[in-house]
Parts: sequence; structure tokens; C-alpha cells
Amino acid sequence: MICPLTNNNGSACTVLPLPLLIWKNPVPVEVEETTRLHAFSSGRPTFSVETGARIELSLVPEVERVFFEREGDGEFRIISVVNKRDAVIREKVYAREEAIMQAYPGLNFDFHVVARMDRKVEDVLTKAGKLVFER
Repeated sequence: MICPLTNNNGSACTVLPLPLLIWKNPVPVEVEETTRLHAFSSGRPTFSVETGARIELSLVPEVERVFFEREGDGEFRIISVVNKRDAVIREKVYAREEAIMQAYPGLNFDFHVVARMDRKVEDVLTKAGKLVFER
């Protein structure tokens, strides 16, 4: 089937539809498979450090907020906020932090995972940097 469409300039074009794949039982993806998202085949990152950190840490469902701060030339402080103190959650966050370090070799990162324990973030963190992700 060919679908007729109109471009922004008013000219007609045709588009072949892409197959729609719907998985009834999706195959679980290992964490390691997603660590290559931020690099071209040349090995250079496709995103800024801030964007890469935001994307990677947002992959952990328990991460509620991510704060980002540049501390110097090639040095970054990144704080992930979770609600509960849990070893499984921390392992997920550590895997994402490892992916960030692999995607941006040669840079120095100071990572922190803060468990707010049902408190307001403002009561737990006084100076956290720029909020780059919030769930």
C-alpha cells in the first residue's frame, strides 16, 4: 500500500508504510545492550554530556530526578535522586553511570545517588546543580 502525503511546500509525495511490529511478550533487554546508544560508529558521543547523562539515568524507573553540574574543565557532578535506599536500585543506577563513563571517556565524573526516604528533595539537597530530569 502506498500512502499519498503532502510536503510542507504543497507538493505531493508517496510514502511506503513501515511494518508495525507489536510484541505480545517483549524480549527483555539486558542493560549492557543499551550502553552504546550515545556513540556513533566513530566512537564519538552523539549527545552533550548533560543530555547523555539525562537519557541514561532516566532509563532507571526509580530515578525521580537528575541534577547536573559542571565542576571544571572535563569534570562533572551528577546526582540521581531515588525515594528508597535499595541495593537493587543502586545497581541499576551504577550500570547507567558506567554507561555514561564509557560513552564519554577522558572526562571525570563525580556520581551520587541520594535516597530521599519520602522527604522533600529540598529537605535532602541544598546545592544540587541544574535539574536536567524529573519524573
